Amino acid sequence: MSLDIRLLGPLEVAVDGRPVWLAGRLRSVLAVLAMSAGRTVPVERIADALWSQGELPGNPRASVQTYVARLRGLLGAGLIGTEPAGYLLRAGPGGVDASRFVALLDEAAAASEPSRERARLAEALRLWRGRPFEGVESVWLRDTLAPRLTERYLAAVERRIDLDLAGGAPGDLVAELTELTSRHPLREPLWSRLIEVLQRSGRQAEALERYETIRRRLAKELGTDPGPGLRAMHTALLAGQRPELAGQRPEPAGQRPEPAGQRPELAGQRPEPAGQRPELAGQRPEPAGQQKPAPAAVVPRQLPADIVAFTPREEALSTMDGALRDAVGMVIVAIGGAGGIGKTTLAVHWAHRVAERFPDGQLYANLRGFDLSGTPRPPAEVVRGFLDALRVPPHEVPAEHEVQVALYRSLLAGKRMLVVLDNARNAEQVRPLLPGSAGCLVVVTSRDRLSGLVAVEGAQPLALDVLSPAEARGMLAHRLGAQRVGADPEATGRIIARCAGLPLALAIVAARAALRPDLALQAVAQQLDNGAKELDAFADADPVSDVRTVFSWSYRTLSPPAARLFRLLGGHPGPDVSTAAAASLAGVPPHEAGELLAELAGAHLLTGHGHDRYWNHDLLHAYAAERAQEVDTQADRRAAAQRVLAHYLHTAHRAARLLDPNRDLAVPAEELPGVSITGLSDRDAAMAWLDTEHRCLQKVIEWAGSAGFDSIVCRLTTILVGYLDLRAHWHDAMNSQLTALAAARRLGDAAEEARVRGRLSRAYTMLHRHDEARAELQRALEISGELGDLQGQALAHHHLAFMFGRQGRYREALDHVGQELDLARAAGYRRMEAMALNGTGWFHARLGELDLAAGYCRAALDIHDELGNRYGEASTWDSLGYIRHQQGLHREAVECYERSAALYHGLGDDFCMAETLIRLGDTRVATGDAASARAVWQEAARLLTALGRAEASQAEARLEGLESEIASG
Repeated sequence: MSLDIRLLGPLEVAVDGRPVWLAGRLRSVLAVLAMSAGRTVPVERIADALWSQGELPGNPRASVQTYVARLRGLLGAGLIGTEPAGYLLRAGPGGVDASRFVALLDEAAAASEPSRERARLAEALRLWRGRPFEGVESVWLRDTLAPRLTERYLAAVERRIDLDLAGGAPGDLVAELTELTSRHPLREPLWSRLIEVLQRSGRQAEALERYETIRRRLAKELGTDPGPGLRAMHTALLAGQRPELAGQRPEPAGQRPEPAGQRPELAGQRPEPAGQRPELAGQRPEPAGQQKPAPAAVVPRQLPADIVAFTPREEALSTMDGALRDAVGMVIVAIGGAGGIGKTTLAVHWAHRVAERFPDGQLYANLRGFDLSGTPRPPAEVVRGFLDALRVPPHEVPAEHEVQVALYRSLLAGKRMLVVLDNARNAEQVRPLLPGSAGCLVVVTSRDRLSGLVAVEGAQPLALDVLSPAEARGMLAHRLGAQRVGADPEATGRIIARCAGLPLALAIVAARAALRPDLALQAVAQQLDNGAKELDAFADADPVSDVRTVFSWSYRTLSPPAARLFRLLGGHPGPDVSTAAAASLAGVPPHEAGELLAELAGAHLLTGHGHDRYWNHDLLHAYAAERAQEVDTQADRRAAAQRVLAHYLHTAHRAARLLDPNRDLAVPAEELPGVSITGLSDRDAAMAWLDTEHRCLQKVIEWAGSAGFDSIVCRLTTILVGYLDLRAHWHDAMNSQLTALAAARRLGDAAEEARVRGRLSRAYTMLHRHDEARAELQRALEISGELGDLQGQALAHHHLAFMFGRQGRYREALDHVGQELDLARAAGYRRMEAMALNGTGWFHARLGELDLAAGYCRAALDIHDELGNRYGEASTWDSLGYIRHQQGLHREAVECYERSAALYHGLGDDFCMAETLIRLGDTRVATGDAASARAVWQEAARLLTALGRAEASQAEARLEGLESEIASG
């Protein structure tokens, strides 16, 4: 199959001579593949061509695959191949006019004779049919590739005209140049040639008139004067001299050697002799022996001033020092981070610190990648600025961007130059600005990860995070004085906390405090606390110092789906979020959410940490919330909240059932559309998920309560009771149940209120707040009695027995556990009956009534075994271990304790396991096995210390007593 694709004008496609009509984005896909015919095109490159940054679909890769499949159906499957990295278009030689055009220009540039050069140029120019990619809807093709091709076309036209002028008959060129200047009215090289052709044709008055035309046009549209070449031509015309600026005769064959490795990439421009810069098109070289001397060497010093009060970031500085120390070639350090994180400050400070190692100077450019204007600086503009800094005379700066880059790199070749490229948009903006010399250092800052620069150019990545509290305090001390900061550490801490460690926010606050030396830091902290909105305290008239403005620069670069997710994350309470939770928040599949999170992380609006966790600091979170209030409707925000709460509720329910299958947990309501539930395969996976999400779940409960999702609060706190008990998170249990109590009362659900008060009392009991526990239980009993809820009354008595037992008040505990047992049997609640039986046995044992105690515990064990209640079994085996120990049956006691500890270990209940181990150690000592006792007490101390429990002292005291006994005897 033969393929014919024409891109140098309106898109035309033919397969085996048969025209193929393409529509919409299929035209863009084909054009991108055709421009790299025979080479693999990454999917990302195709996506960039199909959609601008703000239009990317949720899954660009899948969308590209769909378009390629459709294109294969129209062209024939064999013409587009699938490669590991992307897709490849199989087109024969000459099958793509743009490729043929470039190849002919390259042949022309390499031609040894003017006639052969002109023939190749003419053949290439005949392929040109108009504006490249006409009818192709792709910003990338229109704004990036089309200008490059047009530039090569114009350079080829100008070179061909030069060759024609050298051969005579200038009058034949007037019409062509007149038409060209009308289509390209600001291209000075074309006007230069037109003026010369008119003068050589004896039409001097017209030549002067054309000069005046271009002068006025440049002044009106660009506010500039004609360049040196046109001005010199005008002077020659006024003096009656022949202005041979464009039509010099080409060099004879064999006198244009091409230096190895320095061939200009712009086809159509004649390579120059070794050692000479490419001439400005239309400027005649100086006669032999009259070349201008090379400009005097200069040492540019463009670094901005260093920050005197720089807050040391020792780890970051050490990383950069290491990259420079270990380098074998050119060093590129890429500093990434969110807006206001201090990237520029760090880059400039370090650049000053190492500047003396680069004696040939420092270049600096703000690339404005995330500027207010939304338009990053073009690399061509930056290169021209660098050439100016290197004192290249304006008339010696080549017209073409690629040649300017080549000149820039040539000037830096063999030198030790430091280049700072600040606020880069992406790797593509940076690459043309990289020197080619191994002795240079480049420091790049960006909110983008610059992963391409790391992967291809070997840049050393450095992700910058917020300041630590110590660093933030040091920054304030530098700016406000150590005495002022140290005088009120509490206020200083509040300021640091409100600024979330963000250097920009700290700098804003410090600047304002410095203007009011009479103002106490307590007052500054109060102002921050009283801000109407989270970011109001950091608003500033200077947009560069306003954190809203700084954050907006990154926000505006996001695709619409990523921007929406960013806004919705502003409503998520944090402190971090998983992919599944983010997917639920946005109502998209997890794989799509993963791509959006990666985009946000790439823009440094989120930070990835650990496995599948993302967070942003408080000020970014506040900015996202503000944007959500401004952009998203209340209905959209509430729907997102419902979805993410459903994610946590359903996943937590799965986890709780895996931890304890015997718990009576109501099944949550039917899953909402767009909700992603995390798959949990077993008990270990459930515990791992709960451990990971623990802090987040506490925030979610508080958030849900404040947002009016009261029923979800009650259900979620009920579900999490078992986990919080297992991990001994008593303060969290107390706080979550207080939130649930308020929710239950707002709902008017008296039964739920009673249950919540019971759970709250358990947390109070474990925190030794017994009066509060008893008050809650008295109210729970009243409510359950009013409702006639036997199960609720039994549960309240269970908690009362537990409370009195923890206080050592065993007779009172026995009274309540007896009432629990009667109520449980009356309600037919077998699980609670078994719990009451075990409790009765335990309290009898504590009172020394051992035989009676053993009978109750054996009855409890039978029911727990019947129900498969492993948690109840563990508790009852512990009770039996204590009973056997007190009976002097130490071997049986050891067996009971070990069975209990094994069950607790399997359940992940470190607190109860540790308490059992303490008692097991007591029995081991009684049997004379001091080594085993030491081992279990050490393990108990380790577990309780890890949980932050005061009971660790019990194990430690036993260990100390054991060591003293061994030492004494």
